[in-house]
Amino acid sequence: MEKSEKRTGIVGGGISGMAAAWELLKKGVAADIYERDATLGGLAGWFSVNGTTLEKFYHHLYNLDKDLIQLIHEVGLGENLVFRQTNTGAFYVNKIYRLSKPIDLIKYKPLPFMDRIRMGLLVLKARKVQDWRDLDKISAKDWIIRNSSQTVYDIVWSPLFRSKFGRYANEVSAAWLWSKLVQRGGSRSKGGAEELGYLKGGYGLLFNQMEQKLTEQGVRIFKNAPVDGIETRNGIVTGLRTGGQTIPYTHVIACTQLPDYLSIAGDAPEGYRSELNKIGFLGNATLVMRLRKRLSDTYWVNITDPECPFVGVIEQTNLLDESHYGGNHLAYISRYMDVQDPMYNMTVDELYRVYAPWLKKVFPEFTDEWIEELMLWHEPYSQAVVSTGYGDRIPDAVTPIKNLYLSTMAQIFPEDRQMSNGVKFAKKAAELVISE
Repeated sequence: MEKSEKRTGIVGGGISGMAAAWELLKKGVAADIYERDATLGGLAGWFSVNGTTLEKFYHHLYNLDKDLIQLIHEVGLGENLVFRQTNTGAFYVNKIYRLSKPIDLIKYKPLPFMDRIRMGLLVLKARKVQDWRDLDKISAKDWIIRNSSQTVYDIVWSPLFRSKFGRYANEVSAAWLWSKLVQRGGSRSKGGAEELGYLKGGYGLLFNQMEQKLTEQGVRIFKNAPVDGIETRNGIVTGLRTGGQTIPYTHVIACTQLPDYLSIAGDAPEGYRSELNKIGFLGNATLVMRLRKRLSDTYWVNITDPECPFVGVIEQTNLLDESHYGGNHLAYISRYMDVQDPMYNMTVDELYRVYAPWLKKVFPEFTDEWIEELMLWHEPYSQAVVSTGYGDRIPDAVTPIKNLYLSTMAQIFPEDRQMSNGVKFAKKAAELVISE
């Protein structure tokens, strides 16, 4: 494929950076990718379990994730894409309740019967909303109480919001919740069961395949190569500073987390920086457990007990069974928090000691003898604080610096930070380069 004269520098080798390079390549635009870590992937970074890649932080697909599904097919991995019915549950007062189908809500005994009906009507009402902008003006808490009841909020939603957003729980935009309800509701079979997708071989397989195909077509990918600065002259981007030298580029796409982008965009106007700095972030610490036995038959257990120190247990081998991982059972234990939280800086053993009593409470048969290995992964900018009015604060892909474009998780709203949304926003940034 013949390349044009312009060459684009891409900061970040996560799904957005790789997808941006892929889109540019299809239009004959040359690109280089700079990734600070030793492996590609970003928030979908991976490690190996018995020769199969597994993400450090849990990932799955909804059947509405068209951009990522299309990309998987384009790189030749469509046969590895599988969708399966999954079980979702909620832990409340010493018991896991199944919440996979609409009928399960009717049986959800923690809620009085009429509140179960109100909860169901809340979900149905969300699916009828066509424009989320009005919802962005009110908090999820107020919207839930107004459209169901205080009891529904206190028993079902309040513990989840506190676990995910901590001190910001009461500020979360109703538009964000609306998107979650619509997205999960749209990923169901005709019988009402939830269907989620995954890539056999893990997303590391996707990144390895993309790396091979991109480099074969002339895209240069530099790993262990942090970018120290975005160079400009007279308000126009001129290159990237990395490894003690400046590499010239006619265009740059920053596919990093927003605080990382601001740390290298030295010449960005102060007013612009000030607006972006208003967006806060929470970190995430995810404990990955390699086990001899299965914890339960539930893929995703939300924890609705306000005293529990983690927000959910995601059992990977209930989505893609243990035969793909050498017989190992794998589970993620997730917690969002401020990076100043003492728990964020605990070692893997320290964090497990905090979690262990609750894991044994949620899964009574579980014992320490089941554990083969514990791993702990951290991400300081895992979740943007999507408080009311966030729609007015969404960063634009076009920056004040000419030929510098932005594709970051903070732009994904009201949708959640699914990998597919990273692909979608990377396409938009690439199209801005191509349009010139």
